[in-house]
Amino acid sequence: MKNSYLIFLVSVLLLNGCVSFTEYEPPTSGPTANLRIKSNDIVTAFQVMDSNCENMKELEVLGNILMNRSEEESSNGMPWLPGRKGEIEPKDYKELVIPAGKPFHLYYFGASKIVTGKYCHGNQIIEVEEGANYEFDMSCSAFYGVKIVKEDNGYKAGVINSRMPEKFCKI
Repeated sequence: MKNSYLIFLVSVLLLNGCVSFTEYEPPTSGPTANLRIKSNDIVTAFQVMDSNCENMKELEVLGNILMNRSEEESSNGMPWLPGRKGEIEPKDYKELVIPAGKPFHLYYFGASKIVTGKYCHGNQIIEVEEGANYEFDMSCSAFYGVKIVKEDNGYKAGVINSRMPEKFCKI
């Protein structure tokens, strides 16, 4: 039911011309970084391309029980924080290469797997550093990110340089 509502909502918005969605293509040149997006709810993640929130690139649909994505399809080899990899199934995360050296506007909307009829969305602009690894949790109960930083005996969570957009996108 939730999936059909989201599909209906997106269809109405596309038919009305409010928002333009295209498929995300990773950069083929220039500096890059890695981004892991994950969710325990059913969400669709986007890169916002303009300040009016009218042009978005779809990054991935997460949490859909109909998807049977393997770890190889979800991962690009990013490091994991200690204990985190075993907590999540491949259908609930996706690792992407994103452009570095410029802001990356991350937006998502979705539906709770636990609370019927609860919908959510969030926006964050990340100041992306070349070669860095970022992880964002996008759900109806939390929207936060960490920078995965290498230390002597493994990896730890670091602070992300990010900000809220001037205009909060909302589909």
